Amino acid sequence: MEIIDFKQSNLNRVYKYNEELKKTQSNFKQLKSRLLKKQLLKIITFNKSKKRQIQENICYDKTELDKLEQQIFRLTEKITALEKGVAGEKLVREHLKEQLSDSYYLINNFYFFNNSPCEIDHIIVGPAGFVIVETKHLGGKLFVHPCHYKWLRAPLNNPDAIKKPMKNPLKQLERNVAEFKSLLSEAEMGELPVQGVLVFPRNSCLLSNRGCGEEFPVLYHDELIEYIDSLEKLDHLSDISRLNCLVDNLIDLANQKNKRT
Repeated sequence: MEIIDFKQSNLNRVYKYNEELKKTQSNFKQLKSRLLKKQLLKIITFNKSKKRQIQENICYDKTELDKLEQQIFRLTEKITALEKGVAGEKLVREHLKEQLSDSYYLINNFYFFNNSPCEIDHIIVGPAGFVIVETKHLGGKLFVHPCHYKWLRAPLNNPDAIKKPMKNPLKQLERNVAEFKSLLSEAEMGELPVQGVLVFPRNSCLLSNRGCGEEFPVLYHDELIEYIDSLEKLDHLSDISRLNCLVDNLIDLANQKNKRT
């Protein structure tokens, strides 16, 4: 199997956010130190006018400190989510690398700009056509609701806990598949089959209510190969040279579209 890393992974974004976090934490520390000095200065100042001015500065610094604290929280959340995503994508990538035969191509982090930016975690190209893989690395017990905008999520270690709503990840997969089909049509490959699958690392979560009418399969990562093997194979896509041309054309078109943006 040939592996193509179309775009650098989210590790670069993790690095970028970590650098931004360090800078924000440094600014927070400096501002907090200045605030303490102003508070001390206010105590030892007896001139009412100066005292009032110092108090105004203190109020302003406190507001800025709150903003920095919120920014630190948001950046930390982003980094945690990205690191989980990177770990999940790596697990799926390694699993496919070990299990898929030489008659397949694996494209990672496929990105193109169609009507809007579209980034696909993995595309498996083989005798069954294209399989779009959306990987989610989420913890807890997940309740699948194919037709709803929201899924439900609960902690694994507390079955009596209140289920909290979460975005339905099938909606993102649905959008990615639609955008990818549109890209294939532009490349005059619209007749080729395209499947979509939503994948979760088995050790991260427990999936509930699967197989209740969802448009795309919702699988654990170690069920992915069995699903791919079950797809109908097309004779004209069993030729590796034919697949090579398809992959080259697809990547060329994506690069052309990305240059226009």
